[in-house]
Amino acid sequence: MKILLFQLFTTFGLAEICSDFDCFNDQLAKLNEKVENLESENLEKANTIIKMDNKITNLENDVLELEKIVRPGKIPASCEEYFNRGTIENGKYKIKPNTEINPFFVDCDFRDLFSKKSLIFIRKIIFKTSKKW
Repeated sequence: MKILLFQLFTTFGLAEICSDFDCFNDQLAKLNEKVENLESENLEKANTIIKMDNKITNLENDVLELEKIVRPGKIPASCEEYFNRGTIENGKYKIKPNTEINPFFVDCDFRDLFSKKSLIFIRKIIFKTSKKW
């Protein structure tokens, strides 16, 4: 029993070995105080986590609202937007040009879009102009 109590006390920084009940009660009171302090710290940390969770939720909602403005329904507004997001395979894609109409499918030819973008880029470099074709 003394060995077990010694291990328990040394774990919590109380290295005194008790041989009577008064000493044991003192050590137990110190342990209870440490437990109360830890519980108080845990409560503070839990409150901080709750506040952070609320902030994260608010930020996520802000992002969703911004996406509604910038990217209606997260569906690209055009084939060009698909291309700008990295899509290069030709095919049928759903677009939503604005928030007032329902999305619909279109055929996107990214080879044509890529060649136009390349030619515009080359023209800007060679002729140093910003005119669009």
